[in-house]
Amino acid sequence: IMEDNKRRVGLDPSVGYVTPVGSAPGEGLVLRNSLSPHELVAKPIDGEYANAYQLFTRGGLLLRPTEPCFGSRVREDGRVGSYEWQTYTQVSARVDSVAAALWHLSLVPRAGDGKRFL
Repeated sequence: IMEDNKRRVGLDPSVGYVTPVGSAPGEGLVLRNSLSPHELVAKPIDGEYANAYQLFTRGGLLLRPTEPCFGSRVREDGRVGSYEWQTYTQVSARVDSVAAALWHLSLVPRAGDGKRFL
């Protein structure tokens, strides 16, 4: 859990959707889904999400569009600055722009069945 400008961001283990599990000495905390803390699963138990885009749009973007999604730290004068965050809505707009550019430049080839996947 990181704090940036007095605002808590990141996963909070006390909420109950993640469970801290053991990690090797010197490594950070490992957080796992509370429904499957001892093994990784390929798909959420409800089976609603088939890929990362669905997880992003139906999870973060739908449920918390103005919350922090991706953050980066700016290096100024060799020093690492504070995090600068983009919201789920801002990231979604950037994803849509990249997809549109790839389509416009004909960089989305057809699959064997004639469909295009982006």
